[in-house]
Amino acid sequence: MGNVNNVVGVIDTVDQDVRRETEPKQKAVLDAPDSGSFDAIIIGGGPAGITAGVYLTRKMIRTLLISPDLGGQVLWTSDVENYPGYSAISGWQLAENFKEQLMLQPINLRIGDSVIAMELTSNGGIVRTQMGSEYSFRSLVVASGKRSRPLDVPGEEKFIGRGVTYCATCDGPLYRGQKVAVIGGGKSAITA
Repeated sequence: MGNVNNVVGVIDTVDQDVRRETEPKQKAVLDAPDSGSFDAIIIGGGPAGITAGVYLTRKMIRTLLISPDLGGQVLWTSDVENYPGYSAISGWQLAENFKEQLMLQPINLRIGDSVIAMELTSNGGIVRTQMGSEYSFRSLVVASGKRSRPLDVPGEEKFIGRGVTYCATCDGPLYRGQKVAVIGGGKSAITA
């Protein structure tokens, strides 16, 4: 009987470990100080910046992410149908999923601010933000993404994600078989 009790004890211990591993993790994100030194600074809070933040912090690298927002251009996309793991997901929900994963990491966030100046040195550099903060770094990740230029025509803002889109590659298939207008210049408009 001693052997059976040992086996039951091992099974019980493994079961407790599995339950412990599947419990929801607590948010680990930190508000950034107004100045300081970091191993790495990420400029940009879109998918690339968030991914960099997840990878750097998992490697225990003291990281600061600076961005006006978290989510980037994907926030302006109505439906995403070309992202692995999802047959379709709203851009907003995909950005929320990215943010959730980032919030579990011990990363310093400076959201609502932008980098306006950068100075490189032999061992890293310094960035200055619009809100007057200054940070030094050893490594810099620039994931500033892109922003579409609005046309500033009546109704444009009201119909973003409901007929007005800014990515023909992403959203074009959603309008297959319908009459559309592509506004742009040069090769990118013709390609779209």
